[in-house]
Amino acid sequence: MTDAIVQSKYSIEDQNILPSEMAIGFTDVGLFEGSNAASFTDGFMKTWIPDFYRRLLAHSRRATGGPEFIAFAGKRQFKILFETGKIDIQYGEQTILPVNWPLRDVRVWVLPSSSGRAVMTSLERSSPYTELACELEKKSSEFKINN
Repeated sequence: MTDAIVQSKYSIEDQNILPSEMAIGFTDVGLFEGSNAASFTDGFMKTWIPDFYRRLLAHSRRATGGPEFIAFAGKRQFKILFETGKIDIQYGEQTILPVNWPLRDVRVWVLPSSSGRAVMTSLERSSPYTELACELEKKSSEFKINN
């Protein structure tokens, strides 16, 4: 069993080949320069929602079937999609999706931010990643058996 979503032979420089190599792709909720999410207000981030949903649907059409899993690195970006601060988001697979969520046949995960700002133990931080990696490995095994 694996505990990594992406094999260790890959680095961030390989992100553009991962869709063809491992069927994994990356995007951001908002496509703006800067890596400090704290510099963006919730109100400003909410303006990203229509474009993010449009990109999800466009990627889904191009992939003829779309993603089976979507993972958010950090609670805040996922919580913004609900357009309310009253939703209590837990790490791991989500059972409740935003009202206007565009992809119904997809499993959605919220993972701890990799920034390390959230105060948690190493186990608390890694557990949701490990759970998702296990689900991806199961899916990969099913694919190999059926093809």
